[in-house]
Amino acid sequence: DQIECVLPALGHDFSDLTYTWSNNYHNCKAEASCAHCDVTIEESVEVNIEEVITDTNISYTKYTAEFENENFSTRYHYEDLKYGSYPQSKLTDASIINQLDVEFGTPISQSDKWNSYNYYASSSVNPFMYYVDVDLDNDNNLDYRGVYFSSYRPISTNDELGGVSYQYDNGYQINTTYWFKYEPISWNVLDQGDGKLFISSELILDSQSYYHEMSEVEFLHNGDMGYANNYALSDIRSWLNDEFISSAFTNSGDVILTTEVDNSLSSTLDSANSYVCENTNDKLFLLSRLESKNYLTSSQLNASGSDYAKCQGLYVATNSDKGFYGLRTPYPSESYKIRYITNNGNVSYDSITKTSLGVRPACWINI
Repeated sequence: DQIECVLPALGHDFSDLTYTWSNNYHNCKAEASCAHCDVTIEESVEVNIEEVITDTNISYTKYTAEFENENFSTRYHYEDLKYGSYPQSKLTDASIINQLDVEFGTPISQSDKWNSYNYYASSSVNPFMYYVDVDLDNDNNLDYRGVYFSSYRPISTNDELGGVSYQYDNGYQINTTYWFKYEPISWNVLDQGDGKLFISSELILDSQSYYHEMSEVEFLHNGDMGYANNYALSDIRSWLNDEFISSAFTNSGDVILTTEVDNSLSSTLDSANSYVCENTNDKLFLLSRLESKNYLTSSQLNASGSDYAKCQGLYVATNSDKGFYGLRTPYPSESYKIRYITNNGNVSYDSITKTSLGVRPACWINI
């Protein structure tokens, strides 16, 4: 005899969801197909657009898509995010330049007002490049940074002074004071979740070496033994979380979150890499090769350099403002090389001592 069994209905499974934003983010469409049958659902909504300025001086445009169908969740998109301030555009107002020149002179005439960058040449610190920060209107916010150099910055930290420099190629001369405006930093929003955003600077903001000394073997530096392209022991990691964060943010506090930065083999996209280091816990960091691939769009990969970065010696492609910028990822074949992104958005590699590789800081922030 046959026994008939009545199986309970499985019900619809709409767990596979897709959300599609319009080009201007003014509309969003949600779609899902049932995993058990041919039923599909979709809903298109107009987006609520809100200009937000937080009490921690973060500003952005927030796009919110809310759906009536309970299978769809609320979606958010963020644009035009600005947070922090850093020297970027060259000052061209002659009257302000004259006022600053009269008050601050040069490191030669008023050395007590200027600070040495403590940049390297011939693998040792050499006082040839200086800066001064100015709060001209006395509102406790920096307005301008002056830059002066008596010799061109070498392309590599182990090159001698007086050689080839991209500062000259970028239109900057020795024994001349240049002034740059502190301006809000624009960020690309790469990821989001639980009231926090993963962001990377839109521009190349500076130009710094990864480490100042070349070595093919492990050696003691920055407090531990490691190879020269060890990110945990790198100069750039220290610079981001010391000099840069102090200059760019007056209220980083709980806004910039301390992140466990993934420095594992998987972050390099290599099948093998002897130079990976342990994960680090940092507020600011460089992107890895994996993060640049997963998070940056094709238009975001090739980045422009700020005027200030060019004055620091950033390499910029001929007839372009697009520059090279470093990643934290070590090159797998040589202990003194790292990965970087070219002006065309491609991945390449170069020496850790290159001062011409730009810096695009990344971090997670709490909004």
